Amino acid sequence: MMLSMPAVQPTDHAKTPSGRGAAVPLSDPSHETSKRLKSNAVSDPSGSSGSDGPRDLPAVPLPALSRVVAPMVGASDLAFRKLCRRHGATLAYTEMLCARRFVEDAAYRFSLFESQRCMLNDRPLIVQFCGNDASNLAAAAALAVGQHGVDGVDLNLGCPQKRAKEALYGSYLLDTEHWPRVFSCVRAMAAAAAPVPVTCKIRLLPTLQETILFAKGLQAAGCALLAVHGRQRGSVSRRRSGPADLRAVGALKRALAIPVLSNGNVRRAACVRHALVRTQADGVMVAEALLRYPALFAPDAPERPTIEQRRDVALEYLQLAETYPPPTIEYARAHLSCMLGRDGAGARLRYKHSHLPPPVLRAALQVEEHAFLWPMDST
Repeated sequence: MMLSMPAVQPTDHAKTPSGRGAAVPLSDPSHETSKRLKSNAVSDPSGSSGSDGPRDLPAVPLPALSRVVAPMVGASDLAFRKLCRRHGATLAYTEMLCARRFVEDAAYRFSLFESQRCMLNDRPLIVQFCGNDASNLAAAAALAVGQHGVDGVDLNLGCPQKRAKEALYGSYLLDTEHWPRVFSCVRAMAAAAAPVPVTCKIRLLPTLQETILFAKGLQAAGCALLAVHGRQRGSVSRRRSGPADLRAVGALKRALAIPVLSNGNVRRAACVRHALVRTQADGVMVAEALLRYPALFAPDAPERPTIEQRRDVALEYLQLAETYPPPTIEYARAHLSCMLGRDGAGARLRYKHSHLPPPVLRAALQVEEHAFLWPMDST
């Protein structure tokens, strides 16, 4: 099931949802940032010919975008994705995969992708790659589309971890000196993946003005969908810097002609609705809140799941993990730690049952259900 529709057409982004003209609010950049922006402020930041609007891009059907499972390393296994879909998720991403290894290492590709039978009732599915080499990313995109029939290919431009800094991928490609490389990567991926859409996941840059300019460059290079984590990169030691800026996500939505996903500030079911209203985005992408309660997207999802509800969804995951085994047992243990609470429950499972496969973990959970369960985090 390829994510295809008639190509997205440019729209009038000088209008607010009410139809009245309004300028996109911008942060006040520093003097040095202003100089960098002026040096990059061409009609097409990506270096492609034409305007900064989208080319004839493969479009992503909007109904699939409303409730999205984020790419999460060590957590976005097939069993977890299927569990989230069972409870209302409309689109899911794989975990972040290294483009070079995906192309060159068959064992890596098999353990994280092929062995999970990803395309078996797991649609629509977007595979996410990291890297900074256009040829590697294009080859990975072509392989994922041609041999595995994925519905979209994503470039990770948001990972803030130390290893991303060391290898120069993820959010460390957002610095202005790397923009030409990024746009080249997106163009190469779009050409290799056609007619399947190429998407990008980013964080906010130091100013909203920079973020909008960069996003327009991605759009012109061939990005057909943009997921925006509404926080800046922060530092290696402190990757989270306060709440997500939903106002900035909304500004990006108004500035672009392609669909935008809002990512950040979702803790409970009501937060999903709030993010959609606040940003007017085409959908909401959720990560940590789904790890804690994978039924968050369900129409009747409780604001504060009970002990019994959390136990039931954990058992559901383990049942699915028996049918669709994760790459390693660590995935199952990590999921149970999140679903059953971050305090004593996680530690108890890790140390008492760390050697057990999913069927035995499930039996242990049924026997000791109340011993494992702790109140949900309030944050």
